[in-house]
Amino acid sequence: MPQDLGVLMLQVSALSAILSGATAVHCGKLLDVRKGILIDNAVIVLDGRNILAAGPVANVLIPGGSATLDVSRGTCLPGLIDVHVHLTID
Repeated sequence: MPQDLGVLMLQVSALSAILSGATAVHCGKLLDVRKGILIDNAVIVLDGRNILAAGPVANVLIPGGSATLDVSRGTCLPGLIDVHVHLTID
């Protein structure tokens, strides 16, 4: 993963956790893990830490007054968290 994309993913995660009100994240591609496909030109609508909607821009209603974040050059992975740990290292 390119370093700037990793930083971008961290910024999206941090912003979604602290923003009040709705935030629309415009993604170049969105990974749909249930269907196993990438969706082009997608949006994720967040309300604080919760994902309200995700999908193609044409199919998702973005609430008026939402903050917007443009990551259209990247691939979004909604709900992905890093739970990788090494419990055996002393």
